[in-house]
Amino acid sequence: MKKSICAVFALIMLFAGAALAAPALVVSWSAEALAPGAVGVGISGAEDGKTAVAAVFDGDMLTGVVSVGVIGGKAELSVNVGETDDRVRLMLWDMSGLSAELPPLAELTPDGVRSPLPLPAEAVGLVWDDENRDGVKGEDEKPLAGVIVTLDGEDYATGEDGAFTARGLKPGMYVVSVNTPEGYECTTDNASEIELKSGETTRYDIGFAVIRGSAEGATE
Repeated sequence: MKKSICAVFALIMLFAGAALAAPALVVSWSAEALAPGAVGVGISGAEDGKTAVAAVFDGDMLTGVVSVGVIGGKAELSVNVGETDDRVRLMLWDMSGLSAELPPLAELTPDGVRSPLPLPAEAVGLVWDDENRDGVKGEDEKPLAGVIVTLDGEDYATGEDGAFTARGLKPGMYVVSVNTPEGYECTTDNASEIELKSGETTRYDIGFAVIRGSAEGATE
């Protein structure tokens, strides 16, 4: 009975997760082989009160699920991996549903951990009004909010402080585009592609200035 309840619970959560946006959390996990067919997973940096869930898949088929509560920011799970299982999806849940899905750190197999995957990468940046057009953010130069920075089709909007953050990205080359604010032109020499490296944060700052001779510039 307990096994069937867990399976139903997992299916409900998996379907619900497809419709929910999961905010990024500063959470890490590691995995190691306990024995053939068993993998130990340790999670740290999670919030108490959440539930750590490991869902095991054979292709697109759910074959098993393990869950445990987070205590003291940590959770430990023992995951059984069948001969044909090829993927373990780790998630954090609270009473309202999916709160985060953790990026994978290793490919799991019946024999334990195989071929560690790259750590997720991160891109951060600042968009500002570069009044003196020197390409450097000055203390008196204001940030530009609401500017859309796109990385391989995913949009990230700058906040009131002009900053944007893209977390949990797969390492590799990313095409970058920026939605130039109306009446502005770019003052920084930004590459159209950036390389995001495993476990590292890549900075991408963009300066804009009012187009000279534009209506906006005439009123300044």
